[in-house]
Amino acid sequence: MRALSAADYYARQFYRPPNWRYTRAQAILNREVPRVRVADEDPLVLDTVAYLKAERRLRDSNYTELDRGRRLMARWPELFGAYELQTRGGISLPRTSLEAHILARVDSVKVAQRLATEPAVIDLYRKLFYDVSDRLESVEYIAGFVIGPVFQVGLESLNVELLAKYFAYFGGEVMLDTVLFGMTRVNNIKTDGEVLGYLEQTVNRALKQQTATMAILMQPGRFDIRTLIEGYVAIVQLERSIQDGQEEQTWVSGLADILRQMFPIPLTLEQRQQHRTLINSPSGSLPLEPRLQDRLALASGELSVAEVDSRLSTFTLPLPGAGFQNAGDKPR
Repeated sequence: MRALSAADYYARQFYRPPNWRYTRAQAILNREVPRVRVADEDPLVLDTVAYLKAERRLRDSNYTELDRGRRLMARWPELFGAYELQTRGGISLPRTSLEAHILARVDSVKVAQRLATEPAVIDLYRKLFYDVSDRLESVEYIAGFVIGPVFQVGLESLNVELLAKYFAYFGGEVMLDTVLFGMTRVNNIKTDGEVLGYLEQTVNRALKQQTATMAILMQPGRFDIRTLIEGYVAIVQLERSIQDGQEEQTWVSGLADILRQMFPIPLTLEQRQQHRTLINSPSGSLPLEPRLQDRLALASGELSVAEVDSRLSTFTLPLPGAGFQNAGDKPR
């Protein structure tokens, strides 16, 4: 039986790195992997090897950046454009926007217009650095392997790239614009008097968006989002001062009070380290919560508060290797 080509192999591999072509080209160039027959190799990988070899030769010959770029662009215009988008500026907004738009299923023509380049450059970038287009229907692959874990991360791990890609994949292009740029429409401010109104509207919208984002991605009990929610409460109260919205005001204000009682805001580095230790390695026992079915039974009246409290108070951990039983049951 004839062996699969390199492209066929990666196409069938679940944990396929999005940049497998570029990684393979680098490995071939550095002689880190054995080469396969030309007929069994991906054509773009071969082109990339030639491009990288030429770029290295020009660099070793002390060509200036301008001279290297002129020669490389003349021979590989699309590859040069894709390589530039990937390698320049580290984790840059253009690259983050490009990859997030791919996750949002935006076609190459529209993405090229936004990045002031050619659709062929975007198509080549997709294949060489972000080969995920045929896996967009697999939530397990995209959310679990490409985007990485986003839910319930700390502020240190929550960055623009994670947010943009998460909301692009699950929310689409419009949601991506909101996360990336906040205000997606250019406002033509004509007078000085309109400046304050514009700034107030921008702050209003940004605070609401940030509050919603934090509430979606973080556990309110583990990460203090009180400041954002308090700001949101103030805005809601202002907007509804002439409307009948008292019930909503009471609910949001009550939520802010609950969060205030749970944890203080860790401001200094020492306080943040103590907070992290308290959450991840508590000295005392962890608080228990009723199971989902118990909460539903409690809400419907099938269980009393006393019964739920009794179950939680008699809960014991199972022995290693044994499964969890109902609260109060002895480990098997």
